[in-house]
Amino acid sequence: MSEKECRNIYLVAMLHDVGKIGVQGNIINKPGRLTDEEYDVIKTHTTIGYQILKK
Repeated sequence: MSEKECRNIYLVAMLHDVGKIGVQGNIINKPGRLTDEEYDVIKTHTTIGYQILKK
């Protein structure tokens, strides 16, 4: 891989869960299994992350 590709992978890895800041803390910090509804909410973190980082 090129140096640029490696750098991009590094940056993506560092930021891959940034969207979790938009998910309620009680879901993020819940011990044990999430309900189906909570899991649906946690899955939105990818879209939230995209919205944060797209600019």
